[in-house]
Amino acid sequence: SHMGIKTHRAKVMAGSLIDHWLKYALQLHFEINFNDRVGHRVAQHKFQEICQMDTRLLNPEFSLTMSVMEDPIYESFMLISYVNDFYHIHNLEANTWEQIMLHNQQINKYIDLEETIKGREVEYD
Repeated sequence: SHMGIKTHRAKVMAGSLIDHWLKYALQLHFEINFNDRVGHRVAQHKFQEICQMDTRLLNPEFSLTMSVMEDPIYESFMLISYVNDFYHIHNLEANTWEQIMLHNQQINKYIDLEETIKGREVEYD
């Protein structure tokens, strides 16, 4: 099923979808602590927003999930995993959405670079 990812990446690289923040995301999971003032609202808002997105902007294997902490000892968080096996956990109570987007942008740039290098290797074979 990796072929689907490659054709999708080709489309992404072609430029039409180039700037979407979730372009390399494979999984997005929100874990909510209802005691958080900010975190759980951000999670619910973003979850809704992503649910309404055009799925062509997302990886064919992308999954979006949300659950409520049974034992709310942690602050609300978001786990995002990427096509290159990298993943990151963002504390939604402690970080602003801008900070999260900045971090995500750096990872996307890094994967862009990886993809470019891989692309070149294929051409030289």
